[in-house]
Amino acid sequence: MLTTAEKIVSDADFKTFVDCYDREFGASILTVEFLRGCEEVLLFRDADGIPVGGYTINTEQAFRTLSFIPDDFAQHYRDRAHGYQTYELGTIWIDSNRRNGREKLELWLHIFGSMISRSNTVMVGWTSSEEIYRFYSRYGMKLAYYGPLRLSNHTISQGWIIYTDDLASSKVPEMYEQLKRRLG
Repeated sequence: MLTTAEKIVSDADFKTFVDCYDREFGASILTVEFLRGCEEVLLFRDADGIPVGGYTINTEQAFRTLSFIPDDFAQHYRDRAHGYQTYELGTIWIDSNRRNGREKLELWLHIFGSMISRSNTVMVGWTSSEEIYRFYSRYGMKLAYYGPLRLSNHTISQGWIIYTDDLASSKVPEMYEQLKRRLG
């Protein structure tokens, strides 16, 4: 493995995560306060200790992703999640210089492994990239919403909210096994 995944808990590491995420997306839309409330925050570092990627797992019912969309759509998915072990997999980022390398594959292997280890509804999150939306779609994720998103800095952007409520019927387990074999 070229990277190590580290569960981070300190404000200093949260700040590093926020700075890297914001740099990759060219906007200030993530906060240390949000990361403090997540069940897990994972930061990937290369052999030199440089952050190269990361993601979060949020199990709070006030899912950040759902705060970006109109209230009627958001309420539908909140109601649907009620009573289930629901989580939001989000704030996925990879250093733009590593998006075509092994580090990207290692990040996705870890993400898919996290998804497989949990059950029931998975709120994958949002993207403003059609390429990433198509990637999720290929692996069985469902479209919850497409349209304007209200981001935390009050900007409006077009984007997709994607989820799955039956991981077994998705291609995530198959993709996980393929990545595991490929990375050997």
